[in-house]
Amino acid sequence: MATRRDIPVIVGLAALIVILRGSCWQEALGIPPDFCQGDSDCPNGQRCCGGSCHGYECCYDDQCPGTCESCIWGSCEDNDDYCWVEGCYRCQDGDCVYTCRDGECCDGGICRKPSDWSPTYTVGFEVDPIIKEKFNKAIQAIPGLSGVSLSEVVVDASARWRGCCDRQTLKHEICCEGSLTLSVDLLNQPILAKTVEARVELRGWGASVYLTIGGSVTGRIAVQGTAGTYINECSGSGCLYGSGSIAASLSPALGIKGCCCVKLWGEDHCSPQISATGQATISITGSIRNNQCGQCDGLHGELVLGDCDVGCQVQIGPCHGSATVRLFDGKKIV
Repeated sequence: MATRRDIPVIVGLAALIVILRGSCWQEALGIPPDFCQGDSDCPNGQRCCGGSCHGYECCYDDQCPGTCESCIWGSCEDNDDYCWVEGCYRCQDGDCVYTCRDGECCDGGICRKPSDWSPTYTVGFEVDPIIKEKFNKAIQAIPGLSGVSLSEVVVDASARWRGCCDRQTLKHEICCEGSLTLSVDLLNQPILAKTVEARVELRGWGASVYLTIGGSVTGRIAVQGTAGTYINECSGSGCLYGSGSIAASLSPALGIKGCCCVKLWGEDHCSPQISATGQATISITGSIRNNQCGQCDGLHGELVLGDCDVGCQVQIGPCHGSATVRLFDGKKIV
């Protein structure tokens, strides 16, 4: 007869017998014979779905190989809903495929063709400093005007935009610009005095005339153009842009002093008794632009400070003559 001491041994032997009997332990615990906890519990490559082995392709969505497939009734099926968050896509063979045609962008899940330039709200913009710098440089190239600087006024600001595609998503290019006026008012602004030698014909006699020419300018120099800001949301780039043109002409008030030397019989005869008057024109012309709406393509064009020649009328005693002298050479500003 078994004693209390023998009970643990008997229970252990009973448990071993149950285990050796295969699925009998499941029955003893009330668990169906086909219960599984994972695919490894199922034979012949079956899936463990809900604790039972089935010949399904999948039980859950994450068991499907495609990025946009859902498990529907045990099969992996394309599901467009998984592509909707990316917009304008459909699921094809498990992958999200872009459905918009060439030249179209996705705008909130709708395929749209980017619009051409049209008005939009005005955004802030700046005046391109390169434009102002180039025109200042042209004016300051006039001897005596190195300290002169243009002031700026921008009016009639407006903006426009057009559509563009950023990796198939609709975004915009934006241009905001205004009419630009650069100007400076000169009042008796001195220009650099210069002594030059001129050859004057006096009734057949040649005379070398030394003239000291100085003067001042009064007038307004103005530049008309545009100033704007270009923003490209698709490329993440942009630039300031602007343009300007000038056709300035100044007539300086000149003062001329000098003396002359007349060559007679091979000798120079110099006299301080000389009077002279003269006229000249200072001109700045040209146009430039730096970048433009829709394109950051750099600086184009040139400005030209013209040669400044002085037409002089010279009187030496009773004799009159004329001469043309160069006050300063012109130059190009690019």
